[in-house]
Amino acid sequence: MKKLFALVLAVIMVMSLMAACGNTENPGTTGSTGTTGTQGSQGSTGTTGTTAGKEFSYPMDTDVVLTEWRTPNTNIHNHYGDVGGFDALPLAAWLEEATGIKVEYVDDYTDMGIDLERQWNSGEYEDIINLNWAANYVGGVDAALEDEVIIPLNDVIDKWMPNFKAWMEANPTLAKEIMTEDGQIYGIPNINSKADAFTHPTYYRADILEEMGEEEPTTMEGWYNLLKKVKAEYPDMVPCGIYSAGLLQYGAFAHAYDIGYAAAQNGFAVKDGKIYWQKGQDSAKAFIQEMAKWKAEGLLSADWAIKGAADFNKDIINGDVFMAAGWITGQMQSAQVAGRELNPDFQLKHLNTPSVNGEAPTHTYANALYSGIVASISTTCENVEVAARLLDYRWSEEGFMLCNFGKEGVSYDMVDGKAVFKADLLDATHADFPGHKESILEGDEKPWVTSESLARFSMGVWPFGMEKSSDYFPQLMTEKCCADYLSQTADSVNSKCWDNQLPSLSYSYDEGKIVSLALNELNTLFSTYATECINGTKECNDDTWAAFLAEAEEAGLLSAKMAIQAAYDRFLAR
Repeated sequence: MKKLFALVLAVIMVMSLMAACGNTENPGTTGSTGTTGTQGSQGSTGTTGTTAGKEFSYPMDTDVVLTEWRTPNTNIHNHYGDVGGFDALPLAAWLEEATGIKVEYVDDYTDMGIDLERQWNSGEYEDIINLNWAANYVGGVDAALEDEVIIPLNDVIDKWMPNFKAWMEANPTLAKEIMTEDGQIYGIPNINSKADAFTHPTYYRADILEEMGEEEPTTMEGWYNLLKKVKAEYPDMVPCGIYSAGLLQYGAFAHAYDIGYAAAQNGFAVKDGKIYWQKGQDSAKAFIQEMAKWKAEGLLSADWAIKGAADFNKDIINGDVFMAAGWITGQMQSAQVAGRELNPDFQLKHLNTPSVNGEAPTHTYANALYSGIVASISTTCENVEVAARLLDYRWSEEGFMLCNFGKEGVSYDMVDGKAVFKADLLDATHADFPGHKESILEGDEKPWVTSESLARFSMGVWPFGMEKSSDYFPQLMTEKCCADYLSQTADSVNSKCWDNQLPSLSYSYDEGKIVSLALNELNTLFSTYATECINGTKECNDDTWAAFLAEAEEAGLLSAKMAIQAAYDRFLAR
């Protein structure tokens, strides 16, 4: 069959899956006490197993050199060159020592789309490719298999991956999300724990709220009234400085109107078994109208659609805005540390999703447990067993600890049965934290944050095919305001933020093409319409809303909705 390759860079994660793992030739893998424990998962020792009757143990005796493609990670390339850098880390050397397998990590490109196109056009793929196929290959994973870019892993798992097979058997619901309609396993997933699900808070200056003698509002009306008071009492401070994606997708105010929570599939969610587009609901119209009112009254920054999260973070540190939104470590935690250095009273606090009509909040930004990214083995990999053994090591007890925490005594210590990172890796105020004395990298003068420090010794920040420990992410929260956000948000939404979230779905080639092409255009339409209305260049009324919905239908809304519904129904049927 002639290969057909094409690339689409759609926005956000979607889908791939289906049903049940096959029988194994190697049942002799022993279970363990578990890894994250959030989904009933269990690891295995991974030190023994049989292949063709021979006992297997790590490290392998092999001179094979594998290539593994992955997206660059800013936590590392900020300090290890403009791009790439994983192979320069101590963790990379430890993994090679433990597995006996040398890996050349391909993460030294500047444009993901161009580098993927290089592979698709040449037909020469890296041995292992870490990718969300639904979002980055036309037709999704079914097309990638049909076009012979990657191989199905069912037999590979049976023969050479006892640790991952044990995880699949312990987690059947998540396991079927990495299978196609006909049961082909297409990759080894990146599995989050519920402990690191909440990563994008909306936050405000709690010290100023206390100074005003006010309580935190719980409703949208309450926040509107409070922000008006902030504007009146602090005329030099913009009440709300939330950047575009934070306002329209990730922020607490959007969640109040049933938009964007739970890392929704580009605005598609499910309720009572029916697929709906969040951004086309009447609640989305009400949200846009409310934000337009805020903007018109000077409560929302004039630059909300232009400035980024980092820019508004600087503003909240300097006292120029009362409220902002961003990623928990990169923005909120770094702002808390920097703000306190300028003002000892500086204190941030997250806000829970407010209600619109007095209902209890149920939604917030929450990462999916399965991110959609998998480690797939390509058809041009000449050493499939070695690649499989490399991937399977990450699901062994030893590999689980090494991938999440690094090496005991070097990057972490065991305390009361839990792995605890060394203080000088976590605490940005510690004298030995990178950058506080002589930098560990010659010529590196950029400030370090906690996630960058830990990334040297842990794959917890990387989307590799592995399972994250529930003990990993909370340790990054060195500031109480961030730790409170994790625990209090989990309590406030009581896990309901996942109720309407779609699983990763498996599409036919035609369905995948319909969905991937429609999603990008639909999101652009919503962002454009919302921005124009909020900025006052267009009024959000019945007529313009009807015109917006008509444009969405022309962009493929109904076809995409039908394709997603069909894939979801098949998922439930299995």
